[in-house]
Amino acid sequence: IKNLSRFISWEMRVPEFQSRTARILLGQKDIDDEIEIRSVESLCLLERLAPEIVWKIIEFVPQTIFNLRLTSRIIQSHVDEYSLEITNLRIVDQLQLTKSESSDILEVEILVPKCKSELIENRLRLLKPQHTTIIQRIRYYGDKRKWIYRMNLSLDRDNGALLKCLRDCLGRGIEKVLLSGCLGQIAVISKILDGIQHKYLCVKCNELTDEYDNQLLTFVETHKVERFHLSFRKVVATEPVKFLHDLSSLVRSLEIVKSYVAGPDRLSTEFFGVSGVEWGPIIIEIFSKKLDKLMIVNHHSPSYLSKSSADTLRERLPQLEKKIWLAVTCIAYENGIENHITNNYHMSASPAGTCSKVLMIKHSSRSREKPDF
Repeated sequence: IKNLSRFISWEMRVPEFQSRTARILLGQKDIDDEIEIRSVESLCLLERLAPEIVWKIIEFVPQTIFNLRLTSRIIQSHVDEYSLEITNLRIVDQLQLTKSESSDILEVEILVPKCKSELIENRLRLLKPQHTTIIQRIRYYGDKRKWIYRMNLSLDRDNGALLKCLRDCLGRGIEKVLLSGCLGQIAVISKILDGIQHKYLCVKCNELTDEYDNQLLTFVETHKVERFHLSFRKVVATEPVKFLHDLSSLVRSLEIVKSYVAGPDRLSTEFFGVSGVEWGPIIIEIFSKKLDKLMIVNHHSPSYLSKSSADTLRERLPQLEKKIWLAVTCIAYENGIENHITNNYHMSASPAGTCSKVLMIKHSSRSREKPDF
């Protein structure tokens, strides 16, 4: 990288020529005609490189984009052409969409590694210069190596042009998508993420309804989500268990978190909208589908999982012909169960009075694997 930076700095002494992409956008003469005016010998080494090689340089060191653009007009055209192409290079680590109940504003936050920030900024500048004042860059205090790009999207007006600009800036792939309080705007969200792949989807909502169930299943299937996190306060859907069955056919990893609600009842057996059911057989059934990793966090009504269900999980999960990872809230064992290996599975359970309250059943090959979210 240091040698490449020195080479780029040396090449910056070459006179500039107009960008091919800029000429195309302005309807002017193609830069190839201007290259013909100069002899091949007058071109610097960097200018003689094929565009595809320059693009490879960008993929290797995307943080040099602005320096490359200053090298010459020819290189500038290659850089801008690459920036406008929707490449397979992942630029965005995380996209978060948030909406409060009393607002018509959808808050958009894009988390980008600093080393790739020049690429997304150049892409934004080329696509719609007027949007650079709408999308603001701020510091991300969670990691100094990353930037956050933030914008507010008004839902009571036509934002078609802005949505397209945002979608084009995101590229083809995002590591993780977070949706908070905005399931009612799934149509807008689908427009933003149209054609964009993301393996991790995190959804936080107050109430999970039948309408949201159907929308989520369609969304997960359309975007080929592999790992799904669902955090909720209340489930009012009429067939919540069926929703879990359908979801387990689509994703490999599922995390279900019951958020805090006032007046938790330690003895309550309610979870995910149903009470008094044996969750052991249900969990066994959903593991018979595509799902191979499950985490349930339910500290507010931990009695949902009976000892009978916990025993069923310990007995039958190792018999399934797949390498399963399970961690669920459980207070069924008063004295807990020490970590031990049975049928190539690590098993343990926290004592009922401890803070962790977790039953873990993990295949030996996944014993060190952590939660996805």
